[in-house]
Amino acid sequence: MTPPTMPQLRREIYVPPDINQMTSDARMWYLAGVANANRNLESFGIISNGIEKKDNINEPLKQQLGPLLIQVSDANQNTKELVPKLRYLVDSLVSWTRNPGWLDKLKLKTTIAYINGKRDNKSYYLQNGAGLWFKLRLDEYLRKIPDGPIKNPEKDNLIRDFETLEDKILLARDTLDDAAQEYVKGITQLVNLVGDVGKNEGTIRNIVDKMKAEMDKGSQPILTTAEEAVVDVQTKIDSL
Repeated sequence: MTPPTMPQLRREIYVPPDINQMTSDARMWYLAGVANANRNLESFGIISNGIEKKDNINEPLKQQLGPLLIQVSDANQNTKELVPKLRYLVDSLVSWTRNPGWLDKLKLKTTIAYINGKRDNKSYYLQNGAGLWFKLRLDEYLRKIPDGPIKNPEKDNLIRDFETLEDKILLARDTLDDAAQEYVKGITQLVNLVGDVGKNEGTIRNIVDKMKAEMDKGSQPILTTAEEAVVDVQTKIDSL
């Protein structure tokens, strides 16, 4: 495996400004990600101390990375199920705007009313929590060994590997979120138009066509980055 290039700027971990303003589903998955990130954090001291003493840290590092692999795998599996559903939904919206009859108009109205405000939160917040997993452990490592990265930045393999994996996982999160923002934007626009499909038919068609174009463009990158995040964590574990 070719060593990946270290990210120049670390992606931010999302922290909600007010957790009580989140939907119950978003709050549940956000807290699940945070809980997973904090699980066994105290045991990471064994790895920090082992590096300082030049001990073999492979086994304790494997034990730390195992639950993380499950988390990013769960996010990946959810993404694999989510993307086809969204593609089918958007394709349906497109088909209902081609010379819509009364039944097509009814489907448009009821579907947009049903999905407005709904969002799948599982993949995003599990990947966000996986990013937090790395941040907390890097903070712990730097706290225990403050001079290591300063004296020998190029040879500090733990920081290099963790920051690279963190970036790959958060890239998957951000790729999904960028596409989701376009999807939500389209649905929000349609909410105000489907009340009179006949009058707004042209505008509605333009919106759903743009949604389809964005979905066609974004589907594969979403799936690829989510899968690569899993592969990279697994590769790290296999290398130990």
